[in-house]
Amino acid sequence: MCCNHRRTLCDFDKIPHMPFPGGRLFKTPALVLAMSYYRVRDIL
Repeated sequence: MCCNHRRTLCDFDKIPHMPFPGGRLFKTPALVLAMSYYRVRDIL
């Protein structure tokens, strides 16, 4: 199972990723905003 898991991770590593559209400046505030939104949504 460990070998299969490692192969799956290698497959994900081959997927090309796009950079975050806001750059490094807006990455953390956008993440905090999104986490806060889902936290409030879960509470309600």
